[in-house]
Amino acid sequence: MTAEEATPPLCSVCSLCYNHSRFLDAHFASVWSQTYPNIEVLALDDGSPDGSAAMLEGMAGKSPRPMTVITQGNSGRVGANFQAMLGRASGKYVVFISCDDALPPTAIADKIALLEKDGDLAFVASRRYLTIAENGDMLGEEEQSFLDDSIRTADDLLELEYSRLSNFYIQNAVFRKSVVDAAGGFDDDLLNDDFVLRTKLFLHMRRRQDLKFRIDDRAGLYYRLHGGNISKQNIRWLRMAVEVLDRYFPDRPTPPELASIARIMVKRASLGEMYAILTLSPRIHAMLDDREFAKALYYCTLRARGKRPLSEYIYRREKMNGVRKVTLFSCLRLPGSTGRPLYQYLFRREKNGVRRTLILFSLFRIGYVKK
Repeated sequence: MTAEEATPPLCSVCSLCYNHSRFLDAHFASVWSQTYPNIEVLALDDGSPDGSAAMLEGMAGKSPRPMTVITQGNSGRVGANFQAMLGRASGKYVVFISCDDALPPTAIADKIALLEKDGDLAFVASRRYLTIAENGDMLGEEEQSFLDDSIRTADDLLELEYSRLSNFYIQNAVFRKSVVDAAGGFDDDLLNDDFVLRTKLFLHMRRRQDLKFRIDDRAGLYYRLHGGNISKQNIRWLRMAVEVLDRYFPDRPTPPELASIARIMVKRASLGEMYAILTLSPRIHAMLDDREFAKALYYCTLRARGKRPLSEYIYRREKMNGVRKVTLFSCLRLPGSTGRPLYQYLFRREKNGVRRTLILFSLFRIGYVKK
């Protein structure tokens, strides 16, 4: 056996950082201490204002593994950032992870051992992961139980992606880079990363019947719970989910899981947040015909209105220095117009006895009863 044959294949670890300065030591300690011997590290800082970029440069100087640091202004696009690192990765295998998370010591070695045994495996992912607190304290082990033995094909994985808006965490997997490249990697123009990558990968695997996958039962990730998790940013998360559904499942109706989440979000939203949700996508517009969604809108406006008329929270006219203004949702201010007033395109009321209907943008209809 030659020295080249004896060297294990290179694995590229793509670490994405945004305001993660307080987690960087623990994150890279976990990467550097991997039992798998042949790793390169690519670290990208997305314009963090907390000094993360300088810390990454310092870490590259003392890294026991080859380490490349990429710094840039803030884009806010996780997928585009991972795609940038993917384009510079030279490994046979690739790992995608955020710098607030960490890896158990054998996470990479366990999965590459399986990938090396079967050249048709596109990826190996774990169904289990460990949760840690912001300070690093262990919280427990979680299991994505829906990734059971019934999930056998790419179509099964795609159906999970569509119906549950969920699957394995990409940071809890090792991917064969050639397959990720062939699938097209991430989408630069979408906010989402994991949903996009998984969906494109599963679609590619559906076309390539020879490709397989493996769901491993060993925990392969320390997932850190803290206030900055993107999954806790509700409207951003909803936008990311809708973008992927619109692009990759355009002919399928909105899944009940997403409709339920949107209803809960609207019911708890402020009027400004309600407006942001309603304008996300035609998929959300279509929910206006749903009785339960209409009730959520009613509760949102009822909670906000207090003793003032509902219409004043949705629409209000003002005259300031002789100029008429129209204010929508207490946050969107527009100038008036001559001829047919601009507000009639944005807002109008219809009466039928004691019943009133507010019509927004000639599309949204909200009914209430005058008391």
